[in-house]
Amino acid sequence: MWVIVLLLCALLVVQLYILFLLREVVNCCKNAEEDRKSASSEEIEDELYNAAVEIVTQTGRASASYLQRRLRIGYTRAARLLDLLEENGIIEYDLAREKLVVADTSKNRE
Repeated sequence: MWVIVLLLCALLVVQLYILFLLREVVNCCKNAEEDRKSASSEEIEDELYNAAVEIVTQTGRASASYLQRRLRIGYTRAARLLDLLEENGIIEYDLAREKLVVADTSKNRE
């Protein structure tokens, strides 16, 4: 009888410990997501961002393949740089021409 009681208590302790670990993992994931969001909003993570801004504003060309050639990077990174440029208002999508173009900063000032 006492053996069964001890086994049930041990099982309860193990379940509580597993629940504790799961909560820690969930909290860790939430904190990591919040840190990632705050880091991306506070500063640009990609060290090639400034080079991409310079290339796009000087040449007026904003395409992943162009950034790939000029910066010697892969498509995924070039596309991510374009996303950052668009988020920060450096480039915008022109529906009439169906392509990315350098944003008109004079519209933003008015």
